[in-house]
Amino acid sequence: RNEAHCVECVYYIGVYGWSASNFTIVATTSTGVTTLQLGVPAAGRLSAGERAAYRVFVDDASDALRVTLTPLTGDADLFVSTSTQHPDAASFTWASTSAGDDLLYISASDPRFGTGVYFVGVVAVSNSSYTLSAVTSGELRLFHGRPQRASLPALEWQYFVLSVPFGATAFTLTVTPSFGDPDLYLSVDERPTLEAHTWSATASGGDTLTLREDDAHWCAPPCAYRAGVFAWAATNFSAVAVVEHGGGNSSEDCAASAMELEDGVVVYAVAHVNGRKCFRLQVDEPGVAVSVALTPFAGEATVTAGFGPASASPAELRGVVRAVSTSVGSSLLLTPECDSSAVAGGCTLPPR
Repeated sequence: RNEAHCVECVYYIGVYGWSASNFTIVATTSTGVTTLQLGVPAAGRLSAGERAAYRVFVDDASDALRVTLTPLTGDADLFVSTSTQHPDAASFTWASTSAGDDLLYISASDPRFGTGVYFVGVVAVSNSSYTLSAVTSGELRLFHGRPQRASLPALEWQYFVLSVPFGATAFTLTVTPSFGDPDLYLSVDERPTLEAHTWSATASGGDTLTLREDDAHWCAPPCAYRAGVFAWAATNFSAVAVVEHGGGNSSEDCAASAMELEDGVVVYAVAHVNGRKCFRLQVDEPGVAVSVALTPFAGEATVTAGFGPASASPAELRGVVRAVSTSVGSSLLLTPECDSSAVAGGCTLPPR
């Protein structure tokens, strides 16, 4: 029991902005239920065997409800109920228990679907960090650096909204498909269409768009950009937005704009000449090793990786190793035994 814990008292919470920020905040007791806002992802972290409860209100049953659980680390299962406040494997109406991402698509034609409250349960199979979202026909909000998983049938859209804060100088949107070929479209304030949009990326496979403040159509922050992902065929993909402040090329700027990686999920990215791209992976299990693989489609790059706490600056990372990519790629292996004095080769996988 935590000595600071108290009963019948008031907890005070403060949020300090190191830079201009927008955010959501919620406080939930261990027996409480967190209310999800449609289209606004919620972040969570659970140890193996723990569970979290949510609820979402649906006031329009004319469109399907999509509930998506995106694990950044570990594995958790997803349960939805119309009657049980804490749904789990023993009591649920709908469930998704696959390894990795879980998606529940509750069709408007499902006889059990209608207006009202839906209870959502997340049960951790292993230590897990995740984001959870629920959306109907509306937009899904993107938060800096955190991937959002979505699935689409052929010829359908998924819309996203990104609020760019004061001080932002650029942002990058990236769509990485697990299968299918989604295309990315972007506009300011209004939803893009195939015919009416300001920017687009329609390459085969992954798509990325980088918008900088010197773009003629840049919207001075704070403002909202609306992205649309269109599926020519059925697809499953992740979408992520990374916002840059400052020049973005120093170690500090790069670390501040780092993208969260999902454990074991490939991400498509583009690095410009002499430019940096930073990523981070949260590790929730003690004593695990992390392998990092870089596969170039074109050009050459150096990959560098190291361990550190969530708030570590680049100078505070331990066990830093690096490798120059060859035409077939490069791999790094970080183990708990790697430290600042380790020879790089001792923490590096053999060339592929």
